Amino acid sequence: MQINIKELIHFYDCDRLAANHSNALKTLAGEELGFCLLSKYFTESRGATIAHRLDGPCTPGTKKGQRLDGWFEVQFPNRTQHFQVEIKSWSFHGYGPNGGSLAHDCSSQELSAFQIADWARYWGNGAFRSEKLQKVLLRMTPARKHSHIRVHSALACLWAPVHPSGKLEPFFKVATKAGSPFSEVWVFSMSNYLRLLLQQGRKFLSVDMPATQARLRHLNQVFQI
Repeated sequence: MQINIKELIHFYDCDRLAANHSNALKTLAGEELGFCLLSKYFTESRGATIAHRLDGPCTPGTKKGQRLDGWFEVQFPNRTQHFQVEIKSWSFHGYGPNGGSLAHDCSSQELSAFQIADWARYWGNGAFRSEKLQKVLLRMTPARKHSHIRVHSALACLWAPVHPSGKLEPFFKVATKAGSPFSEVWVFSMSNYLRLLLQQGRKFLSVDMPATQARLRHLNQVFQI
């Protein structure tokens, strides 16, 4: 599949006419898109040889309790890194803390100011403000099939263009408050990543999203335009 980078940014960050359709699109492809962009970032920008979601649930090891969206493994030439991941595809259409629309071609000053302000709406006093996102800091237990995971980190994969100091940096970490199961949490901004690619002259991004492709095929078979 090919992603039109400018149009994707426009849809999530700017297109008010898409408000009634944003949840449907995020349900269709949001989670898979998040893992796909993480894979692209680590393999194309961080020198990873393999970066992929692992099969199976990401839970505390019991039938009850919070669960996250998945385990993510990144293999570098000399080491392997694991993350427990929660993905939030919140766009400017619906999530309360969002500070408004942001065009794909906004000025660097406007982008930087927005990133700082929006990060303050997501994060404060060493924790995420939303309980739906704060759960990424609950320590999950790898299942028996993933017993090779000895040490892992927490990763919040957000759509929002956020950064504590306003840098166009897709991947960063922040310290958590005392007593947290993790001393720090990593954050990946999908919007920042795609905006950076756009600045580098990329217009399209080739992605492997089989679940989304299957859903689109079913939609096309049932509803033909």
